[in-house]
Amino acid sequence: MSKKLCVAIFCLFVWGVMPCFCYGNGAVVVIKNREIPLYDKVVRSFRARLERNGVSAAFEEYNLEEKGESILREIRAKTPVLILNLGTSSAKSAQTALKGFPMVFTMILNPWQNNIFPPGVCMDISFETKLEDVKKIITGMETVGTIYSQDSLSKYEELAQACNKFGLRLAAKRINDQKDFPQALEDISSQVDLFIMLADPGIYHPKTVEYLLNFSLQKGFSVMGLSSGYTKAGALISYDCDYEDLGVQAAELVLKVLAKDPLAAGEIVRPRKVKTTLNLKVAQRLGLKIPQNILNEAEEVFGR
Repeated sequence: MSKKLCVAIFCLFVWGVMPCFCYGNGAVVVIKNREIPLYDKVVRSFRARLERNGVSAAFEEYNLEEKGESILREIRAKTPVLILNLGTSSAKSAQTALKGFPMVFTMILNPWQNNIFPPGVCMDISFETKLEDVKKIITGMETVGTIYSQDSLSKYEELAQACNKFGLRLAAKRINDQKDFPQALEDISSQVDLFIMLADPGIYHPKTVEYLLNFSLQKGFSVMGLSSGYTKAGALISYDCDYEDLGVQAAELVLKVLAKDPLAAGEIVRPRKVKTTLNLKVAQRLGLKIPQNILNEAEEVFGR
C-alpha cells in the first residue's frame, strides 16, 4: 500500500508538540521568498521524489515578495497538509504565522544563526569539505584569511574550527562597516595563501568583491568565492549546491517522518552533493597547477 499524505501518520515534532494532520482538501503549499529559476528546480525535484515514493498531493505555490505576508492568512485558511519553505524570509514568516502546520525548509544559508527551526536542508557546505579539496590545489597552503562582521561571526567560528583541524593558521579581521574592508584586507594580505569569503551581504557588495579580486591578483593569493559567479569574476574556486538534490533531500526528510523516524523532525542537514567551479586563468597567473582529475570533476572551468 502506497504512502499518502491523507494518512494521519504524517506527524512532525515542531515547537514541542506533535500535531497529526489528515489530508482532506489540503495541499502541499510552497512559499517562496521570490520567483527565481533555482526555486522552481528545487520544487520539481522535491515533488518528483515524493511521487516516486507514492506520496501524492496537489501543490500550490505562493510568492512572499509579490503578495507580502497577507498570503499567510490565506494559506492558514486552506489548512495545508505540508509547507515547503524556500528562503530565509519564507521560513521565518511561516514558522511564526503558521505554527502547528508541518513544514520543511531548504534554500537557506546558516539557519542556526537565523533562528530557523528544523526540519530542513540548508545550503551551507562545510569548510572542512572545502579545505580538504582546495589543499590539493594549493599544496603548500599554510594560512587562510577572512574578514567578518557580527553578522558572519558564526561562520568565522566554523571556519576557525576547520582550520584548526587541518593545522592551518587563520588570519582574520573583524570589521563593523564595509568601508573598513580595504584596510582590513591590507593588514592580512602578506600572510594569506587563500582568502575565504564568508556569506555576509553587509560586507560583500559588488564594489567590495571587485576590490578583493583585483587586490588578490596583485598580491598573489587565491580567493575562494561563494558561488560560480564569483569564480567567473576572478576567484580561484567556489563551491555550489546541487539544487535539484536539495529538493530531493528535503523530500527524503518528509519520507523519514512518514516512516516514523524519531530523529527526522529535528534534523537540519547539509548538502550532500557539491559542485565545484574553477578559474584556470587565475590559477595560471598565481602559478598554481590544478590536477587534471580536479579539472575533470569540476562543474565548470572558466578561462580554458
